[in-house]
Amino acid sequence: MDKTTLRKILKERRKNNKNKALFDERIFNKIKLLLNDFNNIGSYYSLDDEVSTYDINKCILDNNKNLYLPKVNGDYIDFYNVKNIDDVSIGSYNINEPNGNNKIDINDLDCIIVPMLGFNKDNYRIGFGKGYYDRALRNYKGYKLGIAYSFQESDEIVVEEYDVVLDEIITE
Repeated sequence: MDKTTLRKILKERRKNNKNKALFDERIFNKIKLLLNDFNNIGSYYSLDDEVSTYDINKCILDNNKNLYLPKVNGDYIDFYNVKNIDDVSIGSYNINEPNGNNKIDINDLDCIIVPMLGFNKDNYRIGFGKGYYDRALRNYKGYKLGIAYSFQESDEIVVEEYDVVLDEIITE
């Protein structure tokens, strides 16, 4: 199956998720314990049908950890320190981006929480097709943590040379 078709199928699965609130809570309860091991954490602003990162991001800040969120800069994403999860503006692709300008070198992040449309049993992900996270994670040495719903797993994902394997993917 080609990636365009697979992305369409995976988007439809997420759109039809009838248990979003329950699954989000389960994922949050799993991830909050793991995040205790890290101080500088990269995350993202979730879209409507993605695993919600609002409580995750709030938990990071509430536990006096440093939260960094991505902003698109040309063909790349950079991570910026955030003190208040509501200090955002609509940026590229109509996605919330941090207002701050306190950028961190990606390898100073202990962990990056990575979005995805789907994943396979070997912890490879498929994203939206722009390659931002593949480029960002290519030389990243920290912990790469994916969050997704279990129904996003697919054995149809074809791994290509630029794809980056994640250390762990947490589902409900």
